Amino acid sequence: MVPAKVVEELKQLYESEERAIDLHQYSGPLFDVVFEIITADAFVSGVASKIVDREAVTLEEASVVNSPLLLDTRMWLCDDGRIFDIQPYPKIHRVAMHIESLRAKCHEALALANNS
Repeated sequence: MVPAKVVEELKQLYESEERAIDLHQYSGPLFDVVFEIITADAFVSGVASKIVDREAVTLEEASVVNSPLLLDTRMWLCDDGRIFDIQPYPKIHRVAMHIESLRAKCHEALALANNS
């Protein structure tokens, strides 16, 4: 069982507005990366919602949130294996960092649930 404190922290991250980003402001490879970030946000948010609502998380969902989305807090790991430096784009970087925090909190919650 996930401790109430961790569930509350997860809920606060999940409900934050820090993840809002307008995809149509970007083009080319940056558009692709932002699209992946938005997709990752939707997926991780779904897992967070399941944890908060005390629903079962599948093995596939757990395996995704077990792996970092960012390398060295600045490099987005793309689905096709490419690595994209998002540090020069403050808005994108801020959103990605927030999603990474949510992912890490999901990972922590699932690890605590498995150890109880």
